[in-house]
Amino acid sequence: MENKKIVSLVLAGVLCILIIVALIDAAKSMKKKPESDYVPSSTQTVPMPVKKEEKVKIKVDAKMIRESLGDMGTLVTADYSFTQVENYTKTKKVFSLIDVNSSFLYSYDGVVYAGVNFKGITVDKNEDTKKITIKVPKADITAVEIDYNSFKVYSEKEGFLNPFKIEDYNMAQKEFDDKARTMAKEKGLLTKADANAKKIIETFVTSLLEKEEEEEQYTIVVE
Repeated sequence: MENKKIVSLVLAGVLCILIIVALIDAAKSMKKKPESDYVPSSTQTVPMPVKKEEKVKIKVDAKMIRESLGDMGTLVTADYSFTQVENYTKTKKVFSLIDVNSSFLYSYDGVVYAGVNFKGITVDKNEDTKKITIKVPKADITAVEIDYNSFKVYSEKEGFLNPFKIEDYNMAQKEFDDKARTMAKEKGLLTKADANAKKIIETFVTSLLEKEEEEEQYTIVVE
């Protein structure tokens, strides 16, 4: 009888252990979160919705065109390169009776620049006729650049009691500058500068208008 009691107690103990183990496994499984409740960590990249790109439309008015062109200031639109030979002569009266001449023949290389002051441009944009009229100031000489290293003297003649001085060479350069401007104008430099300025303006304004709505078409007249 005692053996049967011992066996019964052993079986009862084993059964209790199995029940305890089963309860522990059930408790662990209840603590696990379902996959649907998973929250991504902060290091993961979350895809953002892509916004459709919108075309920015700009209304180009007369003020915008005028200010945009004016910002260019005085723009050089043509130049004329040259090598010029000149003769400088000075006369001095000696003893208040005799005129004594001194002279030298010389040459310089240089460039004459011409351009337009874009700040003086006026713009009229007519919405009814779809016409933009741009009036441009006339071109003018903006600078004469002389290469002083190119200076050459071909002949020199000093009269009695009438020697050359530094002031004479400075005066010769001033005369050379004036003659270079005159020669460039005679060669059509200003006409070329005017034509180039109008081409630049027309191209620039056309590029501005391309930012407008497609149905807006204008005729550009540059005067």
